[in-house]
Amino acid sequence: MAYFKICDSDKYPVICNIPHSSTIIPEQFQKDFLIDGDVLQKETLELADLYTEELFEPLIKNFSRIVSKISHLVVDTERFDNDNLETMSKVGMGALYEKSTKGKLI
Repeated sequence: MAYFKICDSDKYPVICNIPHSSTIIPEQFQKDFLIDGDVLQKETLELADLYTEELFEPLIKNFSRIVSKISHLVVDTERFDNDNLETMSKVGMGALYEKSTKGKLI
C-alpha cells in the first residue's frame, strides 16, 4: 500500500496538501494502538476530514498535490517532527498521536 499519493503538475507552481482525509490504519500499525478496533475506527472517523480530496478535486486537479492515504492517527504530516516545537504535542497529538480527542491514551 502506498501511504501517500503524489500528483505532479507542471502547469502551476502550487502544491496542495490533503493530509487528513483517510481513515485507513494499515494492518502493520494497528498493533501499535492500545485501544480496540471499534474504538480506534470511531476515533479515526472523528478526526478525519472526510471527502476532502473528492470535494476539492475540481479545484486542485491542475496543481501538484500530496494526499495522505493513511489516517493521521498513524502520522500527522502537518505536525513538527520535534515535539518541543509542536503545540499539539502537549495534548498528545504531535506527529505521532498518543491520545484521543477525549485525552485518553490510544
